[in-house]
Amino acid sequence: MATNRPSQARPTTHDDRDGRDERAARQRRIALIVVGAMLATFVIPFLAIVLL
Repeated sequence: MATNRPSQARPTTHDDRDGRDERAARQRRIALIVVGAMLATFVIPFLAIVLL
């Protein structure tokens, strides 16, 4: 029977935290690109049609 002893757990290192921060920053950048693409595709042409 396998037991989950604390000695088997992988400790969290500073490198892991850096990796999480890096991943979060990458996801934020991708989200901004997606939102920008949506604005450019739908909102700006809609406003141009309505206002002109």
